[in-house]
Amino acid sequence: MARRTQDLGLLVVLLPLLIALASCRSQRGVELASAVLARGATADFKPVEPTTRFAPSDEIHLILQVRNAPPETPVRVVWIAVEVEGNPPETKVAEFTQQISDNRRAEFTLRNQGPWLPGRYRADIYIQDSLVRPLEFEIGE
Repeated sequence: MARRTQDLGLLVVLLPLLIALASCRSQRGVELASAVLARGATADFKPVEPTTRFAPSDEIHLILQVRNAPPETPVRVVWIAVEVEGNPPETKVAEFTQQISDNRRAEFTLRNQGPWLPGRYRADIYIQDSLVRPLEFEIGE
């Protein structure tokens, strides 16, 4: 009887730990394999002219590849003007969400009506509402 009580006590102590570990593992399973900023992208999600420095007239493309994500996994990008003259620091420029396709890739394009203001910018990349990577870039004259 004492052995059974001891085993039950051990189970009570270890069960929450095992559940927590399983939860952490499933949350870490989905990961960002790559994130590339570029001046363009092909139809099959390949970057054209990868760079982190853009001209004021450029469209900005962000091509993502995700590992271990089921189709329909939500991916969100929040575009931030980090340090841009005439704007308060950390100004949100745009936000886009899409669901990962079967090939686990996504492309986001940032366009502006006129030229971009020179300065430092950032794309915050979220997978399933968790920030996985901030990606900085510049727009120059």
